[in-house]
Amino acid sequence: LDGGETVYQTTTLAPAQGGSEAFHSPAANRLVAARILRMVENEAPLSPEFIARRVAACWGISRLSRKVADRVFDRVPMKRVQLTESEGRQFVWWHEQEPEAYAEYRIPDPTDEFQRSAEHICPQEVANAMVANLDRHLSLAEEDLLRAAAATFGFGRVGNVVKQSMQAGLDYLLASQRAVLDEGMVSLAEQD
Repeated sequence: LDGGETVYQTTTLAPAQGGSEAFHSPAANRLVAARILRMVENEAPLSPEFIARRVAACWGISRLSRKVADRVFDRVPMKRVQLTESEGRQFVWWHEQEPEAYAEYRIPDPTDEFQRSAEHICPQEVANAMVANLDRHLSLAEEDLLRAAAATFGFGRVGNVVKQSMQAGLDYLLASQRAVLDEGMVSLAEQD
């Protein structure tokens, strides 16, 4: 991907026939896998929970139980995806993506019925939004950068979940050496 800011585009997934019983039947295996692939190819990186919620919704299932989530995760075609993990959270990437080289961040479309929660945004994407904020402001206090990144993704309030996700992005950004933290201030690292 070229990188930079884009609007998050939700993939349209076709509704499926039948309800929960049809979803759990072996006959639905191919249909579940096809929807997962369509989502991952068009929207990755994604959290497994976000994938499970959206795929289950095709069968009219609105509550994500462990059984429903496991059903979706069991159908993930592992040869076509890759997984990364950050601070106990997993993210699903399309097999052709390079997580370390990912340069995009996606802002929410306010008209979309499926909005990502903070925990559904991978650290790489948060780090990219932070780079954009630092490009504009040169340096920011750590807390201000966390708030600015949260606002980029449409979060007006920085509660614990949002703060944890933004902090994971800052940790990733600092570990990648694209930015430095000095006396509570974060700035972009000097490029050679």
